[in-house]
Amino acid sequence: MVSAALARRINLLMMCGNYDGSGDFAFRISLPGKSRVSGRILVVVPSVCTVAVWSPGLDGNGNSLIGVAALELLAQHANWSVFE
Repeated sequence: MVSAALARRINLLMMCGNYDGSGDFAFRISLPGKSRVSGRILVVVPSVCTVAVWSPGLDGNGNSLIGVAALELLAQHANWSVFE
């Protein structure tokens, strides 16, 4: 467990955690996330849950193509966004 202030800082840093695709990821998913070139993506839905996805096919920025698409659909369906 971390303090609320530290959690806010971690979430902010995670908004930039998707290599050169961070802006597009933030726009499409609207949640803090961290990707790895292995195809893993970890997303935080503040005060709700954490979601992890994995699919090895990567886009030009090194992010999972299917993982990003799946997270976008999930976030839209669940109406999750840190911007609303």
